[in-house]
Amino acid sequence: MFEDLIKVIKEKQKFVITTHINPDGDGLGSEIAFFHLLKNLGKEVSLINQDPPLVTYSFLDKKGNFCVYNRELHHQIFKSADVLLAIDLSSPDRLGAVEEELKNKHIYSVCFDHHPPDKKFADIHVVNENASSIGEMIYDLAKEMGLNVTKDIALGIYVSILTDTGSFKYTNTNSKTHVIAAELLKFGIEPYSIYKNIYENNSYQKILLMGKMLNTLQLDESNKLAWAVVTQKALQETEFDYNSEDKEGFIDILRSLNGIEVVLLFSEKEKDFIKVSLRSKGNIDVNQIAMKFGGGGHPFAAGVTLNNTKLEPTVQKILLETSNSIKAFTDSRKE
Repeated sequence: MFEDLIKVIKEKQKFVITTHINPDGDGLGSEIAFFHLLKNLGKEVSLINQDPPLVTYSFLDKKGNFCVYNRELHHQIFKSADVLLAIDLSSPDRLGAVEEELKNKHIYSVCFDHHPPDKKFADIHVVNENASSIGEMIYDLAKEMGLNVTKDIALGIYVSILTDTGSFKYTNTNSKTHVIAAELLKFGIEPYSIYKNIYENNSYQKILLMGKMLNTLQLDESNKLAWAVVTQKALQETEFDYNSEDKEGFIDILRSLNGIEVVLLFSEKEKDFIKVSLRSKGNIDVNQIAMKFGGGGHPFAAGVTLNNTKLEPTVQKILLETSNSIKAFTDSRKE
C-alpha cells in the first residue's frame, strides 16, 4: 500500500501538509504526527490549513507549527515545495482556499485518506478504507518504514484514533485499534490528560448553547429520526465562538437517544451558511445522504457545508432525504 509514498518520502525534501476545512481531531492529530515523522527524517515541513485549529487541540502544537493559509504569505512555500500531502480528504474542494495550490503542476500531490475518494485529484492516492483513522495509517507507515515512533508522533496518532473512533466506541474500533493504542502508551503519552483537553474543556458559552440546541430537538413520526438546530440567534445570545470551539459533543448527545437510527444537527454558522452533521446508529449510510448535498465522510458519520442557503429549506430538504433512507431500510426489513 505504501510503496509509492515511501519512495516519495525518501526522494523528496520539502513537504507541505494540509487537511480539510474546519479540521477535526483526526486531521490535526495526523498532521502533527506526520510533521514530526518527516522532521525526524531531516525533511523541511510546513503545516498549512484553510482554518485554524480549535482551541481544544492547542495542546497538540505548543510551538505554533500550524499556519492558517494566506496566499500572500504561503504561496511561495507551496511553489517551492516538492510534495503537497493532503490528509483526511476525499475531495479537493474541502481544502478551501488551499485547493488553488493543487493547480501548481510542479508540486507532487499525495492524498492520504481512509475515506473512499470522490474522484482522483492527486498524483497518488494512499487509501485504506478499513483503517479506523488516519492515525492508524501513519502508525502502519512508520512500522513499514522501520521508523522510531517518538512521543510527539505517538500523541498525534493517539488523538487521531481517539477522536475518529469516538473514544473507541464507534464501529470502526477493532482489536487492532486497541493494540495500537496500547503500543502508543509506551511512549509516555497520558490518556486522561488528552481526554481532559478534548472532552472536559467546555466553555460556559458552549454549555449555554448546548441547552438552546436541546430546546430545538424534534423527532419524526417514526421516532427513528431526530434533529436539532443551532441558529444565528442562539450563537449571538450565548456569545459562543463557532470558529474556535469544538461542537462534536452536541451531536453525540443527540446520538445517545434510544431507538434512533439517524440524528442531524443543523448549525447556522453564519447568515446563509449552514453546516449539517449526520450520525447513524449503524443501519443507515449517512455518507450517501451527505454526498447528495455535496458533503461526505464515513458511512455512519458525515457532514455537509452549504453556502448561500436558508436554514429552514435546508432542514426540510435533508430531513426528507434522510426520512426516505430510513423508510427504505425499514421496508427492506419487513420483506
